[in-house]
Amino acid sequence: MKKLLLLFIMPMFFISCKDNKQESVQTNSTSSENFQNIDSLDWLLGNWEIRNGEEFSRENWSKENSSAYIAYSYTEVNETTVFAETMALEQKDNEIILTVASATDKSENPVSFKMISSKLNEVTFENKDNSFPKIITYSNKQKDTLRATIQGILEGKEKTVEFSYYKTD
Repeated sequence: MKKLLLLFIMPMFFISCKDNKQESVQTNSTSSENFQNIDSLDWLLGNWEIRNGEEFSRENWSKENSSAYIAYSYTEVNETTVFAETMALEQKDNEIILTVASATDKSENPVSFKMISSKLNEVTFENKDNSFPKIITYSNKQKDTLRATIQGILEGKEKTVEFSYYKTD
């Protein structure tokens, strides 16, 4: 009786494992298809600069892997770094998340922004809980130019700051 029961249960076990394996393969296939979404932001990649008298800013975007881009951004005034941050743009399931962290003030926690809009050569991220910036938009409307716009509440007032970069590589 035990042998008969074992003969009945073993094939069921193998069949259920086979089904799980197929689900796992299907899930991995779907995940890799989602990574194509981040590829639509390839126009961000490269070195971008702003020169304005004694002020110089650079933002460098590179592809970390098939689901993540990383960037380092800094501003110098009279050859002294006055601002620096790191950024990670990551495909997580069906969302693209931009995480920004200060490179100069390690006591500040990184802040994440969820992509809320994406169209040809423009992407917008939002974090409703962050006062400034609350919204970050990148656009590449003209060849070799990158516009970054940050918006939010600063010192109790609505504020928008725009950065117009040109490509250097």
